[in-house]
Amino acid sequence: MLQVAQEFSECPSGKKGGDLGWFPRGKMAGPFQEVAFNTPVGAVSAPFKSTYVIATAFLPLLAY
Repeated sequence: MLQVAQEFSECPSGKKGGDLGWFPRGKMAGPFQEVAFNTPVGAVSAPFKSTYVIATAFLPLLAY
């Protein structure tokens, strides 16, 4: 997925392999935000159509 994002993404995050970093609730568009905040930590969502793209969401495990 990293290489696909770097090669084909038109979003500025494409250069970072599609990594959007941390974002608060309310910052992203509707469907993307819903999937991002409802996908369990450490899981990858099924592909979904968002306002602008077809995407998946991955929530990495946090190490403290």
